[in-house]
Amino acid sequence: MAKRYAVAGLLASAVSGMLLAGGCGPSTELTGTPIPNALPETRVTGRPPDVIEAGFIVQFYWTGFDPDGRIERFQWKISNNGVNGISVQDTLTHDPVTGMVLNPWFETTVTDSVFFVSADLPNFPGDPEGVNRSFQTHTFWVRAVDNRGGVDPTPAHISFTSTTLLPVVTISGPARIRGQDTSRGLPQSPTIRYQGADPDFITGLPTKVRFLWKRAYLPSGDDYLRQKTVFDQNVDYYVPWDDPEWSDWVPFPRDEAARSKTYPPQTQWDTEPPTPIRIHYLFAIQVQDTAGAVSIGRGYGQQVANIFVDVMSPRLSLSETYLGRFEGGGVNNFRTFDIAAGQPIAFNWSASADEYAGTITGYRYGWNITNVDDVGDLGWALTEGMSAQHRRTPVTSFTAGVHRLTVQARDNSDQFSRWEFTFNVVPVPDPAGQLPLLLVDDVYDRNSQNWQSDPAQEGGAKPLDRDDYRDLFWLDSLSGSGGVFGWNPELHTIDTTDDDITYRMVVDYRNLVWIARYSAGTTSAIGSVFRPTGQPGAFDIDKYVWLTPYQRNVGNLLMAGAKILTAFLTEADHETPIVFESREVPDRGGFVARGSTFVRRSFGELTNPDGTVDRVGLSRYAYATMGISLLDMMSPAGSFYEFNTSFLVNARRKSPCAGLKGIKIDPDFKTRYMPSGGIFADAIYTEPTIGWRDEAPDNDGRLLSRVNYSWGDDEFYNADVIARNTPWSNQRCQDPQGGGEINCVEPMFRTVARYNWIYDRRRLADPDDTWPAGYYTLAQLNTICGANALNAELTSVRTNDRVTGYINWKTAPNKPSQVGDVVLGFDPYRFNHVEMRKVIRWVLGQHFGEDMNP
Repeated sequence: MAKRYAVAGLLASAVSGMLLAGGCGPSTELTGTPIPNALPETRVTGRPPDVIEAGFIVQFYWTGFDPDGRIERFQWKISNNGVNGISVQDTLTHDPVTGMVLNPWFETTVTDSVFFVSADLPNFPGDPEGVNRSFQTHTFWVRAVDNRGGVDPTPAHISFTSTTLLPVVTISGPARIRGQDTSRGLPQSPTIRYQGADPDFITGLPTKVRFLWKRAYLPSGDDYLRQKTVFDQNVDYYVPWDDPEWSDWVPFPRDEAARSKTYPPQTQWDTEPPTPIRIHYLFAIQVQDTAGAVSIGRGYGQQVANIFVDVMSPRLSLSETYLGRFEGGGVNNFRTFDIAAGQPIAFNWSASADEYAGTITGYRYGWNITNVDDVGDLGWALTEGMSAQHRRTPVTSFTAGVHRLTVQARDNSDQFSRWEFTFNVVPVPDPAGQLPLLLVDDVYDRNSQNWQSDPAQEGGAKPLDRDDYRDLFWLDSLSGSGGVFGWNPELHTIDTTDDDITYRMVVDYRNLVWIARYSAGTTSAIGSVFRPTGQPGAFDIDKYVWLTPYQRNVGNLLMAGAKILTAFLTEADHETPIVFESREVPDRGGFVARGSTFVRRSFGELTNPDGTVDRVGLSRYAYATMGISLLDMMSPAGSFYEFNTSFLVNARRKSPCAGLKGIKIDPDFKTRYMPSGGIFADAIYTEPTIGWRDEAPDNDGRLLSRVNYSWGDDEFYNADVIARNTPWSNQRCQDPQGGGEINCVEPMFRTVARYNWIYDRRRLADPDDTWPAGYYTLAQLNTICGANALNAELTSVRTNDRVTGYINWKTAPNKPSQVGDVVLGFDPYRFNHVEMRKVIRWVLGQHFGEDMNP
């Protein structure tokens, strides 16, 4: 170290040498008395505001002063003082006996710092009961060091007490072991989830965690713990904090998904006693915070779990678009289905082991597996895995036979769940061996009081909209002279209000006559068996309409009734016309707000498992099988809205004007099928006993307003009567006779709206009749007919001359008869019975080619 000297001594020595030498040069030797180094001083300038109850994060400020130089650095240390204040031992840097470093000094050049200190002594003195706070007393020491290495001999110091709220931890899963009073089963390789918190640390999380796992022997050693009450009496025995079986402290996971502990496979049975008993285990968890404080909870079902090894399996959930959803665990899950030849099958599935905090490790499936326990069986479609291809089948179909699909999921404990589905492909008899006709009565009309007949007739008014009367009409139409040969109404009729109907029931028949009408509930087979159950994008968006394979491969269908094709649509709230090809997708997946509700503007889109996107409307039965592109009704009941308005259709075109009064044969149809005429009338109107009010004299010309006319649900097809201007086109089909492409819909009957029936009848009676002019004002017509019912000239209602009955050629090319099915969008029973019997018999006999009675 360099020394400093006094300047006065140096000068005196030099002068004396010069005098003695008499002119000789000065001496270079330094002489004099050195000046000692003045040691620096240190002062703490800032400390925690409350040194009695400081936190475990503390900040100190300090400064130093050196009288004869400058401060070069500082040294600091923090001692742990225990509960009795500062001791001599706390002030020592080294142990004087052993030389061990006790409280080392640390170097710094800064004058302030933040320190994390321990607070790991439990039960801070003075805390009320229930406050879990740890503490530790400390002393902060700091001393300055000057530029000559001088150290402050009296370091500045501040004593303080750090405190911290204890961290907490709880078992968060699986739910079956949380908060229980008895031991609970987990799989052989158990996984336990946990959550922790540190209420006074910035992250809110503990910093460390440790675990205890051991056999839960009773103190007697001859059995195992099973009850909370026994545990509570011996907590320190079962979970002592100093148990050597505690794991080392490890970092507490920041990622919530990583907060779990999984153990390797555990032994299930204790084979040492004469009679094996089930082994029970104890799991315990403890956390530590940044200050070193540890959680103290040892609650049964909270921080401690009492566990035994049990056989558990994942919950396997499967869905097939048309067959439904299935869910369950284990291996004894079986379902059997009848399916049609060509019916598409596309299952998808997922599994969960969350019930016991397990993890799914693999899936696999296969068709017609010989031995499901043989992992190498050639029936497995692929080896076990977790990809998207392992969780769904490609679309599959069969032409005949019995086929079995097996789906399996495995977890990390080597437990698995399995479902087996057996599919019986329903065989189709040779047409020569089929029965001629099945009548499906799908009209819910047992207790109807509607369509009251004329009360003045004999016997008074009768509710004609009942099966008593409707059944007689169909019996007369299908049997007796001119009826279907071989049809027995007792044997070959299904009333769906009494019986379920399946595909297997219909394949034995060459022809089906299916009469129905829309029902919002499930009182019809169409509603309960065929109507979709979900919305676009939903898990189960559709139901399989097995009428499709019947029409394509088996036989002929005559389908008739009010709102007959609307009945296949689950969505009753529509804007009309219903355009199946529409791509209009406003908010809410095809829905648009109408007042306080949402109605459909389109059917929306569906994303398939392979990522392709389909328009849902094109898969609907009415479009996919029945060949239509647009669907509308004369004046429909229910929540059908006129497109782009907030008005119900039946308010914009009302049934007294727009309702169906009659049907007339399409001219092209007549030319093709009945050029000589005479088979049935060119125009057929309502049955007089049902529409008797219209048969009364109309001398005053006010029939529109005098007579209640409630029929508005009859359908018409492929017509946009309100100029919706949504792109659409007629579907084109292959002509089964080899004539190239034709329209799938061949019009058979066109509508005669009630307004037009009155208009034409009056002019036939009097060509000079000006009706409705002179009888109604425009305002009155708008009130009676609706503001969007009539054309500008008031000569016709918009629903007049629309296709309401047609031959559908879409399924004709592949079926045995190669003739088109027939759709009548109205209830034939409501129209002139004599003429409608002729129509029905023409369809069955001359069009379908069935043998008829002489």
